[in-house]
Amino acid sequence: FSFSCDRLVIDDGKFVLVDSLSQGKSHLADSLDCIDYHNFVVHDINAVFSGSYSSERIDFKKIKLSFVVDEDKFSAEINGKVYADRNKLKASDFEIITDGSRIKFDFSAETKDDLFRLDKNSVENVYMSVLLRADSLSFGELTKFIPQVYFLSGSPSVDVEAEGTLKDLKVKGIKVKVYDSDIFVDGELKNILNFSDFLINAEVKNSKIKISDISKFVSLVKLPEFGLEYVEVEGRYVGHPLEFNSGLGLKFGNSLINLDGNFKVKGNFVYNLNFKISGLDPYEVLNREDLRGFLNFSGNLNGDGVKFETMKARANINLEESMINKILIPKSNFWFEVKNAEINGSFVSLSEGFKGLIDLNLKKFGEGEFLLSLSGSLSELDISQIRVDKPHFLRSHISGDFNLRFWAGEISRMELFAQLNPSIFGNYRISQLRLNAKYTVNERRKGLTVQSSMFDLNLEGDFDFNDFSKSLDQAIRTVAGVADEKLKFSEFEKPEFLGIKNPVYVEYKLKLKNLTPISVFSFGQLFQAIGNLNGSFLADSQGFYFYTDADLKQIRYTNYKAGKIDTFIADGFKGSIDLSYSELLRFKVRGELKEFVSSGFEVGSLNLNLNYDDPEFYAEISADGKGWNFEIVSLAQFSHEVNRFILKEFNGDVWGNKVLLTDEVEIFQTKSGVIINPSSFVFNEQRIYVAGFVDKRSQQLRMWGENLNLNKLSKSFTFYGSVDFSFFVYGTRDNPPINSSSPETFLINHQ
Repeated sequence: FSFSCDRLVIDDGKFVLVDSLSQGKSHLADSLDCIDYHNFVVHDINAVFSGSYSSERIDFKKIKLSFVVDEDKFSAEINGKVYADRNKLKASDFEIITDGSRIKFDFSAETKDDLFRLDKNSVENVYMSVLLRADSLSFGELTKFIPQVYFLSGSPSVDVEAEGTLKDLKVKGIKVKVYDSDIFVDGELKNILNFSDFLINAEVKNSKIKISDISKFVSLVKLPEFGLEYVEVEGRYVGHPLEFNSGLGLKFGNSLINLDGNFKVKGNFVYNLNFKISGLDPYEVLNREDLRGFLNFSGNLNGDGVKFETMKARANINLEESMINKILIPKSNFWFEVKNAEINGSFVSLSEGFKGLIDLNLKKFGEGEFLLSLSGSLSELDISQIRVDKPHFLRSHISGDFNLRFWAGEISRMELFAQLNPSIFGNYRISQLRLNAKYTVNERRKGLTVQSSMFDLNLEGDFDFNDFSKSLDQAIRTVAGVADEKLKFSEFEKPEFLGIKNPVYVEYKLKLKNLTPISVFSFGQLFQAIGNLNGSFLADSQGFYFYTDADLKQIRYTNYKAGKIDTFIADGFKGSIDLSYSELLRFKVRGELKEFVSSGFEVGSLNLNLNYDDPEFYAEISADGKGWNFEIVSLAQFSHEVNRFILKEFNGDVWGNKVLLTDEVEIFQTKSGVIINPSSFVFNEQRIYVAGFVDKRSQQLRMWGENLNLNKLSKSFTFYGSVDFSFFVYGTRDNPPINSSSPETFLINHQ
């Protein structure tokens, strides 16, 4: 049989397939509006063929075909040429064009056998060559045919070049570009038609993946915002699809991650994986400034199975000396074993400055019921040895023990016992301290009770922990964001309290006894206070409300930073904070601070009455100290362009000198700087004037007065007479000329 045609045309054809035994599409395919292989219609078939056919040779010099499937679910246009005889097959200039894809390829095959009468053995010896280029390959269209890949999106470009036989096919290169990521793979495939002997030898080289592309390409993966943009990738795959060796190398910044293992997929999943991570900066991964540093660790994970109830696995991790946020993490070892639905493990560190042991046990004893037990001991902790700067005053010798048991399930509860043995911290000697804590939860009602010689805490509420943490985080972000928006004119995105699914209600009572032992572990800060903090926190999808009442005594704080020691001491503080947000921020602060001392500055008492109701702020402040006192009333109005601050009242006495505000002092803050409107105040019944501006590039400030009486200015010097003066500063910040004048003469008598 043979035929030839100069032009064979099919115009507006139609093909219908109906499978009466079909049960229809799967739920996944139906939800994605995929093509049903059992029942579909191909219409608008238009084709043009030019060529000939016989039992000895096929020669189609022109193939042009277009069609539509199921009312525009899929449409395509195909062009190309095909030639075949007994020893040769060639498909050239083939092009497939769809709405989202454009693919070109050339294929050729040669054999000494008869191509028209090939069996399995002779097919394996056919030498072939493939050259494919896809400017775009739409995964959205691929999903219409293979719904299982619905999680892939985008239209990568793909180049493939390969040649050889099905026994030994050399893949010269596969180049894939997905968004801004580039992947290059080469290798070889052996025994493609004989699955039991099928082997893959592939290598990933010189590849670069943009982190944000992963979530775009694989929709199921929702990655957080990372601090790094690109990852360099190299890898290899050697073996059978069911039993293979694989390696992967990742590089970004100064971080190197190497994974190397062998795997068996047939039957139970058996694995043996080695890993090594060096120079990993958590800041680059988590985008958190407080986690800057480096981690170095290596280890092995091997096992059989992945289901917790039946798996057997063991891991060993060696942590080399690392650093996070200027805190040295000592050399240590961690191992764990999974067997019979139970995990046992241990963490050990025997480094200088940190010797400790933690044992872990996790058991499953019912559907969704777990018991976690942790016990550990700490000895010879020297905080000065785990600080990068190794400050002498943090030298310590601390030891202790703890036991923790946590039940997870329908009713969760936790019990904790911790003991700090007699220890030394700098010049502090800490006696034995104990802490007992109990946590219970029944449905949404939760309670936490802590009793110790350091503090007592009672917390009760109706909340979900996930919503509680979200709302607390959003509340902190809101206060900080509004402050930056008002004072720095920065952009502030309103918080997403809509992410809170269930209302949060928490009441707390905190009794402070001795906080010094806790502050020992703050790595450079010592703080102490005795007293009570009582309050509540509420949040829902509209915003939050926070209230606390404080009555504190013996307040002490010491901070070590950059080689400097800052301290402040206060005899007591009594007051309250009322804070809320629902579209606008509001707060009230009432309080009295007594006997405050910091860096030589002393305050006998300080009284605060602050009210903020966006966009207006009102403040009453009074304070006194040795030889001075003052009272202030101030207002502020905030906007996106200009902030207005008004000092309405000021009445004070400084070393016997009376200071009184007669005019309101009006200050305007803009994005470029600060403007002080001309205003005056009375100093010992003499009027003094002030005016000027300070912006990002220059400044101009002036203070002047007339007939200033000098008799009371100083106790060390006696000044006689009066003076007219003018003090003028202008210019740039790098070069601020200063002019001053005082035409009158006066006498000085040193006492």
